[in-house]
Amino acid sequence: MASLPSSQETLIPVDPRKLTAETTVAWESFIQNGQFSGDKPRPVIANSWEHCREIGLDPEAMSAPTALSFERLKEYMQNHELGRCGVDILDNYSDLLSDSDHVLVLADKQGQMLHSVGQVETQRQLERINFMPGACWSEEKVGPNGIGTVLSLGRPELVLGPEHYCQGWQSWVCYGAPIRAPGKESIIGVVDITGPARFVKNESLALTISIARSIEQVLEIQHFKIREQRQALLDNLERQWPHEGLLLLHSDGDFLDLNLRASQMLSLDIRSSTKKILAKKLPQLWKNLQPALSITEGFNDFIFSANEQIELQCRIEPIQTTNRDSAWVLVLTERRQKQQKTISTCEEKKYFTFEDIKGNSVFLQKAIRLAKAASRDKLKNPVLLQGETGTGKELVAQAIHSASDQSSGPFIAINCGALPADLVESELFGYEGGAFTGAKRHGMPGKFEAANGGTIFLDEIDSMPVYVQVKLLRVIEENAVTRIGNYQANPVDCRIITASGQNLRELTEAGEFRLDLYHRVSVLEIDLPALRDREQDITLLTEFITEEACQSIGREPLRLSAAVEKVLMEYSWPGNLRELYNLCHRWALTVEGSNVTIEDIPDHFLQAISFVYEQNESLKYLGNDLIEQTLRESKGNVSQAAKKLGIARSTLYRRLKK
Repeated sequence: MASLPSSQETLIPVDPRKLTAETTVAWESFIQNGQFSGDKPRPVIANSWEHCREIGLDPEAMSAPTALSFERLKEYMQNHELGRCGVDILDNYSDLLSDSDHVLVLADKQGQMLHSVGQVETQRQLERINFMPGACWSEEKVGPNGIGTVLSLGRPELVLGPEHYCQGWQSWVCYGAPIRAPGKESIIGVVDITGPARFVKNESLALTISIARSIEQVLEIQHFKIREQRQALLDNLERQWPHEGLLLLHSDGDFLDLNLRASQMLSLDIRSSTKKILAKKLPQLWKNLQPALSITEGFNDFIFSANEQIELQCRIEPIQTTNRDSAWVLVLTERRQKQQKTISTCEEKKYFTFEDIKGNSVFLQKAIRLAKAASRDKLKNPVLLQGETGTGKELVAQAIHSASDQSSGPFIAINCGALPADLVESELFGYEGGAFTGAKRHGMPGKFEAANGGTIFLDEIDSMPVYVQVKLLRVIEENAVTRIGNYQANPVDCRIITASGQNLRELTEAGEFRLDLYHRVSVLEIDLPALRDREQDITLLTEFITEEACQSIGREPLRLSAAVEKVLMEYSWPGNLRELYNLCHRWALTVEGSNVTIEDIPDHFLQAISFVYEQNESLKYLGNDLIEQTLRESKGNVSQAAKKLGIARSTLYRRLKK
């Protein structure tokens, strides 16, 4: 995040009237003969005027040029996160500005205005100079102003009255602040507040900066969600191609993501790969990809050299992202003898075991005891794992598999929520050749057949369509599966482990999940605790994951400061173990020195903790009688009680301990 201007960079003039008068004299002299009369304007303004004169900008201009048609503007707002997030936030401030003679606008990194809210009459007046959505307000087009100057300087700035080079906008004062891309210093847009030049206020600049920061925070949250969605998509694809490198491309060729294996094969940095980097570093790959971008049905494999030692075979498959956008996955396989060794090593890899599950909390140990009991079950009864996203449901499923009689067989995992609804059935049960349009000629076995003799793990089973739930119930009851397009059932012998991030019992009561299927898959039901409910494990897990992350990139271990440990204990961990894993690996890559300090904690962690402190303060006013009564009404269910009281579950646990 960009910092506020320092005291040496004070933007609001001490005496606006005096500055306006002096600048007017300087402007008139400069326009006439290119020289300054009297006091020169501020350096940032003087430099901009000189540049405007060099490029031949008209100082008597009365209207900014239009850059975006209505159709292009509408398309931009629909397809860009800046537009979608910015509009929502600006609209929240529309009432605040409705009586203020000011307008609030959003612009992109080219200075093109995207959205405007504020006082209606002021908006109408500004429309006369084309200060409205679709217009371009870059410095190159209209001289210094609250949008273009901010883009040029890369920091908040004010442009007052005659400081504008063009006479048409000298009646106005503009306050601008940049919007930066999530996790980067690059500027992607500007927030500007514009009003009559006779009103100059510190509060307007502070509000502009605050709104820009709010948009940055929302974009950061969206960026995190998209990253999580792409990671889930990659995880699901890696189950399908466990030994290959995978690279995701949008349908228009824009780079989306790649897994660690592809990063190693192509010598690409996972964090900074882009379309341009692919074209520059791997021209042979990029050249072969171009024809694929315009083909919708199939594409022949091709071979290319990643470097002097590695020759890769590339297979291109169309997929759908979680946003239902069309995309490509590039499946990369080594072709030389080195490949055989690599695949052999991968095939010898064992799945996670109970020894890999770290933690001593009471809730976790209870879950492990039940999981171990499930692994010893000779009848191979179905197991249901329930817990929030990121609590390690697949890790536990693999541990059950590794300790069971099926350990020598395959472990097949499929995320039901990551597949389009119309593909779930064919993925699970397979299909015969010609069963539907686009089906392979010889048909395809499903995941149940692939898991024969081993274990099948159905993650996010709560997202499974109802008609597929009916067929799954039959498979469980008959231990046989019928492919789409066939009437003959094929026997299967596999352990079924399902997982859900939601409470399946509650979903059955709401009619969103079949009750009979719930009873079949929940013979052994195991609840996995959220990380915030494992307080005694948080430091242990952080140190363990951080040490592994440091070892993987060859750096010395990191130590956690006491302040960092306190933050980790207070944070609510909505992403659970996955979020902790991401944080630890971020530290391994970014922390300078050997200590992790409070400066290395992401901003959203600290903001969330501030909210927790507010909750703790409000909890002081909750009497013991009310808490006890709520617990009785909830029949001892702490989660339900916390929800009724309007506080976090971990907060209620702390109060109960006291």
